[in-house]
Amino acid sequence: MKKSLKIIIPGLIILAVISYLILTSFKDTGVYYLEVSELMKNPSQYYGKGLRVSGLVESGSVIKKAIEKYLEFNLVDDSGAKLKVVYKGIVPDAFKEEVGVIVEGKLDKNNVFRAKTLLAKCPSKYEAEVKEKN
Repeated sequence: MKKSLKIIIPGLIILAVISYLILTSFKDTGVYYLEVSELMKNPSQYYGKGLRVSGLVESGSVIKKAIEKYLEFNLVDDSGAKLKVVYKGIVPDAFKEEVGVIVEGKLDKNNVFRAKTLLAKCPSKYEAEVKEKN
């Protein structure tokens, strides 16, 4: 009986540690996917959490400093909600004003989105043309 306890107790401890590590890793890497208007309805509930936000780059809002790899712009959606985004890194070639983008990062307490990842959606000019049949 004592021999089986020597095996069961360490086994349960190892199982508990592995379970804890798995649960905490999912919590840290999980992100919320939101539209700009959804985020701006109640931004305080998302402070410091991993987020992925999609919207359009507002025309006239882009500030780009190529040497510092710094980019600042406003992200907007159809409802008119606006979010200031700051990104440091390599800017995709497809990035420009009035193009859809997805940013991934965290919202700070000043409601500035600090993006770690910037993905530009393909503009519609790359979509195939559909010819109508008469």
